[in-house]
Amino acid sequence: MTKSGKIRSVDLGVRSVDLGEGAASSFQIRQLLSFNYSPAQGEAPEHPHRHNFQELIWIKSGTGKQAIDGETMEIRPSTFYLIAKGQVHQFLEAKDINGFVLRFTEEFRPQFGLSSTQHFSEAYFNNVRAIPALSVDGHQVSDFELLFNLIMKEYKAPEGFGKNAILRHLLQVLLVKIAQYINDDSTKNDPATPVRDDIFKDFLSLLEEYYLTHHDVAFYANALAITPRQLSDRTKRIIGKTAKNAIEERLVLEAKRSLKFTDRSVKEIAYKLGYEDPSYFSKVFKRVTGYTPQDFQTS
Repeated sequence: MTKSGKIRSVDLGVRSVDLGEGAASSFQIRQLLSFNYSPAQGEAPEHPHRHNFQELIWIKSGTGKQAIDGETMEIRPSTFYLIAKGQVHQFLEAKDINGFVLRFTEEFRPQFGLSSTQHFSEAYFNNVRAIPALSVDGHQVSDFELLFNLIMKEYKAPEGFGKNAILRHLLQVLLVKIAQYINDDSTKNDPATPVRDDIFKDFLSLLEEYYLTHHDVAFYANALAITPRQLSDRTKRIIGKTAKNAIEERLVLEAKRSLKFTDRSVKEIAYKLGYEDPSYFSKVFKRVTGYTPQDFQTS
């Protein structure tokens, strides 16, 4: 689904898709009506690409397949698919899909302060605690459909006073409703897991911004005005991993993308990820994945 984007190269080697230029450079919505796509029938296959924006795909009906960071995923009805900025995405197949594709940059959203809903995208469209697919119960489908139709109506309206403000706030309502649904669902499945943790969300936001340059827990703890121990205790309680584990997994995820989708050497990738010693990077990679970078690259 890259036709409306502009493709350019990125530092870590996987080609990237921007939203475009002008009014469409920060927010887009497209309705899918009986959308069909089949490379097996002669259509040009979509190449793996990274997003420089957050993408939210709502599938009301229909089926298909897509790949996120190289993992193939079935597309099913009544389901949201959250494609994070920076993830490698590839649309593989579609059959009679109805729904919406919504894309936005963080700059487009209303800004309410660091510890509010501002960091929804880092908390849910993220690379540490990813929720790539979210199935919606039947009684909630109509609510989300209503919101998408309101957004689509406003998006198609002529340019005028207040249009972008309305779109921003409708987007915010949609994202908060999704967050509410995720939180309610998580609480039902595991009441002991606290997912409404603003410091954790702020940690994810900082990690996305600084993981290439700061690999130490102390940097993030200092930025959050807590101790490294407090940060690690928090992340372990929420995702079952220490802050150091989370940082290393974020770096390894980026390494896996480069190893899988580019021809860069292990040494080049290590340097790009901020490791001065490629052998230490290899040890981290093996500790997290169980494989050496070379074995992963050739698998």
